[in-house]
Amino acid sequence: MAAAFFWTPVVGLDFAQAEEKNRVFEIRTYYANEGKLDALLARFRDHTVTLF
Repeated sequence: MAAAFFWTPVVGLDFAQAEEKNRVFEIRTYYANEGKLDALLARFRDHTVTLF
């Protein structure tokens, strides 16, 4: 019984680490026309970030 108690967290930990290895990150670069940077930043601040 004690072995099952101690084994469960270890198995769960291995599963969590395996998921992290399969993650994909995406880097995006945005360009703004002259005078439009403030509008682009406002869009991310007020709308896009709230989606995540």
